[in-house]
Amino acid sequence: KVRDEMHKAVEVSKRVNAKWCTVVPGLVDHRLDMGYQMANTIDLLRRCAEITGKANLTMVPEPLTRRDHPQLFLTGVPQGYEICRGVNSPFCKILDDLYHQQITEGNLIPNLDRAWSEIAYIQTGDNPGRREPWTGEINYLNACRHIHQKGFTGIVGMEHGKSQGGKEGELKLAKQLIEQIARDEFHPESYEDEVRKRYQEAIQRKVEGQEITAAPEQPRAQIIDLMRTLQQEEGLS
Repeated sequence: KVRDEMHKAVEVSKRVNAKWCTVVPGLVDHRLDMGYQMANTIDLLRRCAEITGKANLTMVPEPLTRRDHPQLFLTGVPQGYEICRGVNSPFCKILDDLYHQQITEGNLIPNLDRAWSEIAYIQTGDNPGRREPWTGEINYLNACRHIHQKGFTGIVGMEHGKSQGGKEGELKLAKQLIEQIARDEFHPESYEDEVRKRYQEAIQRKVEGQEITAAPEQPRAQIIDLMRTLQQEEGLS
């Protein structure tokens, strides 16, 4: 099944000229030792890389925080590094999502350095809230400067929401990015703390006796469990 899906992904990539394909290994099997699950993951991704490599399509396994995605097998950059070194293919590299890794393990720059040879794609988003850089706790000035100094020529994906909606929010974000890139130093006073602002507004509504409701939970994308599929194909329990 998974290999069939990879053949479909290759055809889609040809239509849209995609060079990277995000993959998520699936859920932890608590009945099977983690070492066996790691071996199964490497074996299956090696087979998938044979398919994607013929189309020059690079799979990028993405470690995700279990806070947002409970029970997932792949959660950290060191684990992704082990997988990609095991697959040993230029068509299987890490997607390092700095939002997820700030929550899971922190230590963003040292982990970038240690796993650098296996990182092909980087995504941004600040914590808390997964909004644009400079609205949370991550020092994106230092992180982006470090990535640039290492000579990264790949894609940095902006996978996050906006602290301000509509066209105005998009223009505000673009302006912030351009201004910050042009500076040698980070000036936090130039930016509004959107997270703190939302908390203060919620507190004020509570003081005024208004009801405070949580934002509706966003639907989660369906995740294909690669390890479970491999076990079924090989007759493993």
